[in-house]
Amino acid sequence: MARGGRAAAAVHDDPCDRGRWHAAALTRALIPVLDAVRPDFPFDVIDASFFFPDGVAAVALGRRYGVPVSIKARGADIHHWGRAAGTRAQIRRAGRAADGLLAVSAAMRADMIAMGMPEARIRVHHTGVDQDRFRPIDAAARAGEAARLGVTGPLVLSVGALIPRKGHDVVIAAVARLPGVSLRIAGEGATGRGWRR
Repeated sequence: MARGGRAAAAVHDDPCDRGRWHAAALTRALIPVLDAVRPDFPFDVIDASFFFPDGVAAVALGRRYGVPVSIKARGADIHHWGRAAGTRAQIRRAGRAADGLLAVSAAMRADMIAMGMPEARIRVHHTGVDQDRFRPIDAAARAGEAARLGVTGPLVLSVGALIPRKGHDVVIAAVARLPGVSLRIAGEGATGRGWRR
């Protein structure tokens, strides 16, 4: 790393991370696909499952095809892209233009309202979990899994992309102060290479 953290700043200032043109590029890429599909599948709504760039592109496509648009906010689309200088206004405009808006939590809904999105059109919609795959297991099975993972005490699991804004470094520092506590991090990304032990 360069002196004074310059390498990190350079990565953070990468023009590709600014996102200004992502939604326009996505819109251009989808028009020929949707034009080809529409005669056989005359869709009557566009549902974007992430606010940026998907939601911004969905609003443009909804106008083109004359169909309503729903956009769901999940996290980084509001908390990262919604604060970035190159994308903030696009997200606000899309939120105001969409026919329906979904938020994964009441806190996310409040953040969307604070950005200037219409309160009356935002509904909280908790993301579902496959309860057949993700369910509590009995004590014997839990002990077997803990032994397989080499865990002998309490376990903290941090799940998310291995990128700085997810805050895994905060969890690593906190768990390091807790005697007898193990930490496992699940995710993908370049940042995680330095965390493997």
